[in-house]
Amino acid sequence: MRALKGNSPFRWFLGLFLALTPAQADTVPGSPIFYLAGNGAADRCATMNCMCEVRPGPKPRNPQSIEEIERRYSAYFPTAVYELTLDQQDHLASYLGETHTLLPSAKATVMAYTDGCGTAEYNTTLANRRLVTAVSAVKKRFAISNTFIHPEAPPECPLASARRIDIVIHTTKRLTTAIDKIPADVYLIDASGSMWPEWRKWTDVINASYKPGSRIYVSMTKGCRSNQTIDSISPNGGTEIWYSYYRVLDLMQPGETLAIISDFQSEVPLQSWERVIIQKKVSQKKIRVIAVRL
Repeated sequence: MRALKGNSPFRWFLGLFLALTPAQADTVPGSPIFYLAGNGAADRCATMNCMCEVRPGPKPRNPQSIEEIERRYSAYFPTAVYELTLDQQDHLASYLGETHTLLPSAKATVMAYTDGCGTAEYNTTLANRRLVTAVSAVKKRFAISNTFIHPEAPPECPLASARRIDIVIHTTKRLTTAIDKIPADVYLIDASGSMWPEWRKWTDVINASYKPGSRIYVSMTKGCRSNQTIDSISPNGGTEIWYSYYRVLDLMQPGETLAIISDFQSEVPLQSWERVIIQKKVSQKKIRVIAVRL
């Protein structure tokens, strides 16, 4: 397959999404179901919409390998609590010390969450207090490059998995750092055959950056099923990332963030009118799109 290079549709289109004027939108010769995208992508895919929704996989288990180090640490709180217990403090300090020995020059991202119980104002305050708790511990070992709060993420009440802090230790690699910094609502991950050489490296990154309530979709022509873990996927088939991209937008809520991870090695170039159709949908739903090209 041929990679997109230079001033490709990928660089032009995913780099910046411009709002369409009504006149531009009216001239798009598109199909309501986007059947013509990729010159008939739907016909080449055994999976519906060329994608499957999957679950995150387990964390890496080999702490001696920098490539597979468990770079994400999570601690959980009871309802309305923002301070760690003494046992949690000791465990976190031990983790930070051991990780610092392996990655002494690394930086960290710290994230704090709440569930949907309480008012929005209360949950924002609670998330910030949990963030302060985590930051005070992390900064003793690592410089902190980013902090995020996610109050009411997801909105269920009660939900123990959302009452937490996440600490992600970054490697020096551009790719892992880029994805670690994306607290995306939806991940769309290319699982075509050309992704095989890098597959295991970046699935680790996705497992580390996944936040409560996020959804993960893999773009595949065949070989995946809903609800399997991302680690159980074996990349194969052609690249239909553009069609999957168009379809996944229908599953997103206005204002959400979409992270697309792909090498974009498609044999079928995206047509200019197809690009405009996707661009229009992104603009209408106010979706934030972050693309990482491998």
